[in-house]
Amino acid sequence: MAGYIESLLQLGRQQGPAAGLLTRLEYLHQSCTAPLAQQSDLFRLTHAIEYLRSQGWVNAVVTDDEWIPGSLYAEYADVSALLVRKSELQRHFTEQGQQSAPVDFIVAGDSRVVGDALDTRELRYKMGEQHAGWCLLSLLPAADVNIPDV
Repeated sequence: MAGYIESLLQLGRQQGPAAGLLTRLEYLHQSCTAPLAQQSDLFRLTHAIEYLRSQGWVNAVVTDDEWIPGSLYAEYADVSALLVRKSELQRHFTEQGQQSAPVDFIVAGDSRVVGDALDTRELRYKMGEQHAGWCLLSLLPAADVNIPDV
């Protein structure tokens, strides 16, 4: 939270009233006080990623041009990493943080650790292609009720 508060202070200094600090502070307050299950999909995903990072995982957001799974795995083969395309995050999450379509990730490392982090935060997913040391994972929107739980 301290980092977020510091960034709000900097934003306020740079943009003044145009920074919309009241709205941002209300969001921060809600995110700290509301139960996790009542938070948006994007908030819960961010929470899962923050947990993984605290466990030594690397999180990388890559461009569409960089999204070559085999090459990315080779680049991150020596670490546990969760990789996602920036365009997928931008296209498939609304301004309110709700997920509108599946988002694909590359998991380099133990996919069970990622699955546990997502399960704890009530995020739905399915495992895709499995390779030695890495796999593809699709984060599913809550609206995809026809896809069985994993």
